[in-house]
Amino acid sequence: DASKAREVLGWQPRVAFEELVAMMVEGDLALESDAAAREGLRPPPLVTPRPDSDAPVSATGPAPATVDEVSS
Repeated sequence: DASKAREVLGWQPRVAFEELVAMMVEGDLALESDAAAREGLRPPPLVTPRPDSDAPVSATGPAPATVDEVSS
């Protein structure tokens, strides 16, 4: 909860929470992909290498299944 920092210091976040989570997931996926490449393994399915570099980026793909779709 950042309310005290907001009240006392006038602090405002530069990045929305959802965007921060996305950035963290992207970073974690990139680290895992790099580790897999060093070991000669294929990257996880949600990460593909950029055409202009070895750095991974998220692949666009179908949306994850919902609980209803999985249970039916």
